[in-house]
Amino acid sequence: MVFQFDIRRFDIYRKIPKDLTQPTRTGAIISIATITFCLYLLLSEFSSYLDTEIKSEVYIDDPVKSYEFIPVYINISVLHIPCNRLALVIQDDLGRQDVGFQLSNIKEKLPSGVGCLLRSSFRVAKISGNFHITTVPDEDSSSSSSEDLAASVPSLDHVIHTLSFGSTANSQLRHAFKEVSSFTPLDNRSVTDKPEGISHDYFLKIVPSIFDAPSFRLFPYQFTSVYRLLPSGHDHAFSYGKPAIWFRYETAPVVVKYKEHEKPFYHFLTQACAIIGGSFTVSGILDSLIFSTGQLFKKAQLGKLP
Repeated sequence: MVFQFDIRRFDIYRKIPKDLTQPTRTGAIISIATITFCLYLLLSEFSSYLDTEIKSEVYIDDPVKSYEFIPVYINISVLHIPCNRLALVIQDDLGRQDVGFQLSNIKEKLPSGVGCLLRSSFRVAKISGNFHITTVPDEDSSSSSSEDLAASVPSLDHVIHTLSFGSTANSQLRHAFKEVSSFTPLDNRSVTDKPEGISHDYFLKIVPSIFDAPSFRLFPYQFTSVYRLLPSGHDHAFSYGKPAIWFRYETAPVVVKYKEHEKPFYHFLTQACAIIGGSFTVSGILDSLIFSTGQLFKKAQLGKLP
């Protein structure tokens, strides 16, 4: 006797002849609803699969890197001071004192005719320090005392259009983080209607960050800001008693690292199988319950219930 192997024995999806099945209107409605629901979940899952996931980790900064320099970019309008009376001063705890910093400085007269738009790019050491916008004597003025200079300075009302530290690829950051307020919290900050002879003091807590993406790497810096008004000359001897707009910064000893993670394709396949299998299983159970309940109701009407 010759043993004949039939692979069909292993078929766990046995087919029922079509003439033994019974289509119902309820089953059709449930089927259409199930297919629509599956398509919605599959499209949502595919959209989630295409979006990259950003994971973050925090670690202590390496002390050897404490002398690295941080790029700074500021774009600010001082509303009542002409450009020839504004100067940028940079200081830090290592003894740096750049008075009237000129490198990468662009000054433009405001359209109103009064005031100055200052755009500047510079670098600061990764230690505590400050940079501030102060006033200098008018070339045509004969006043030289600090009291006369302070008295002749109008209000330092200003608008901070942009202040950022580190990488300035804001479009890439916006694409990566969707919301980048922690990287530029002072953007479009307006300080107006303040009295004359008052200094504006911003204390900035800077947190170094690293953003790793498959095609690029950025080094943006997040920071928080605390603002207060100070009488001119308060606790800032280097300003010679003149009102100024101070930005005092301090770098946190930690680094926040963000990294893009692309979801593997098998993750999407697993979710797709779960969606399809789960949806049709639940809808099949629901259809069976509705059909069985309907059959019992018909038997009850005909008086055929046992």
